[in-house]
Amino acid sequence: MDGSLANPLTAAHAIVRLKKRAGKLGITVSAGSDFNYFQTIHKEGPGTDVSVFFDPNLSDLNQSNAMWIAGHRGGELVHIQAFRTCYVGEGFRQWFMTWMLGMHNRRGEKAVIKRFEERETEQTANLRGRLVYHGDVWVKSENTGLLQGPVDCLGPLGLLAAYVKWRPEAIFAMVSERLIKRGITPRYGYPYVERGFVTWKKIDAGIAGKEGLAVARHGDLEDLIVAMMDRRGSNPLD
Repeated sequence: MDGSLANPLTAAHAIVRLKKRAGKLGITVSAGSDFNYFQTIHKEGPGTDVSVFFDPNLSDLNQSNAMWIAGHRGGELVHIQAFRTCYVGEGFRQWFMTWMLGMHNRRGEKAVIKRFEERETEQTANLRGRLVYHGDVWVKSENTGLLQGPVDCLGPLGLLAAYVKWRPEAIFAMVSERLIKRGITPRYGYPYVERGFVTWKKIDAGIAGKEGLAVARHGDLEDLIVAMMDRRGSNPLD
């Protein structure tokens, strides 16, 4: 893959349309690379510290390698997500586990794995090169569950913004089994999820249980651009 966009104008148009759709829902979208500020809004929404992957005390996060996106409605935070680049040579699964455990260790957090399959699958075998990690995703919940608007417009907006900014080979995320069952991954734009990618026995930060690996490759992201521009779809943006 040469890292180029198939149609950059269409990609830009899709992002603008998603942002306009958020505006029609009363959501103001903001983005940045100041992760000290992201810590502040993270406590406003989830009420917790940022994860180890977006902790500015652990990594040099700047506009060249990381960004966050937030949505406010009526002055209230309803959605956040963050992205950072990384480079993977050979063996995605081993690289990822080394990276994840290393980041938790740097912050003094204990992470214990209950189950992890080190053998590469068809989907992860060629997952290498410039990748983007997608994490610290939070959506305000109401009695009816996750708010529909922020997920369905800000979710794919985030993936497309990261794709246009860095043109990675793929974007990936770790998703809890609970959210996978609720169908959250395709609404964000991920066509593939490997369920049970890792099972945690304990992480001091509070994560436990099964997490799946969600992946959107270069071609998938190009398809997402087309889908977001398709007015004949079941969820048109206009």
